[in-house]
Amino acid sequence: TTPFEMVLIIRDIMNKETLSFTRFDDSNYSYSHKMFVPDYKNFKLHTHKAYEIYIFLKGNAEYVIESKIFPMKQYDILITKNDELHQVRHLEKATYERIVIELNDAFFEENNCIEYSNLLRNRKNDTDNIISPDSSDKIKLMECISRIEKYIKESEKFNNTIVKCSIIELLHIINTIKSKNVKIKNNHNIDEIINYINANLCNDIK
Repeated sequence: TTPFEMVLIIRDIMNKETLSFTRFDDSNYSYSHKMFVPDYKNFKLHTHKAYEIYIFLKGNAEYVIESKIFPMKQYDILITKNDELHQVRHLEKATYERIVIELNDAFFEENNCIEYSNLLRNRKNDTDNIISPDSSDKIKLMECISRIEKYIKESEKFNNTIVKCSIIELLHIINTIKSKNVKIKNNHNIDEIINYINANLCNDIK
C-alpha cells in the first residue's frame, strides 16, 4: 500500500453521501480533504494524539472546543492540541467540506520548523483556537492547498518530500494570518481607548 489515497466519488457503494475525498498519511503528519453530506448526527467530543489544524470550507455547522462554540464561516481555521476536546455540530443536512491536518512534535523537530509550532503548543487550552483570514489571505491559503493536493497526486511517482514542504508552507501562511489577527485585535483595543479619550476631553479626569 502507499501513503496516498485519492478517491473521487459521486456514488460510492459504501457511502453514497461522499462527494470527494483526498487523503495522505505519513509517519508524523496527515492531510485529509473531504466533501460529503453528513447524516445530521453530530460527531462526538474527542481528542487526537496529534495537533489538529481544521479548515472549514463549506456547510452549516459550528465547532465546539472545550467550553466554547464557534459558528463557522468559510475559510475559518480552528486549531487544537492533542488534549483539547472538540467536535463539529451540523446545523442542517447540507454539503459539508473541510480539511484536516494532523501533526506531531516530531514533524516540527525533524523539519527544523519549531517556530511554526508555537501557535499550536504555546497557548492555554480553550484559548486562541480560531484564526480568520482576510480576503488576500484566503487566496494564499487556497493556492497553497491546491499545490498540496497536486503534489499528493504526484507522490506515487516522486518522492513525497515536496508534499511535506508544501505543508510547511501552509504552516507559514497560517502563522502569518495568526500574527495579523493579533495585530488587528490590539489595534481595535487602542481605537476604543482613543475614542473614549476623544469623547471625554472636556470632562474632569476621574
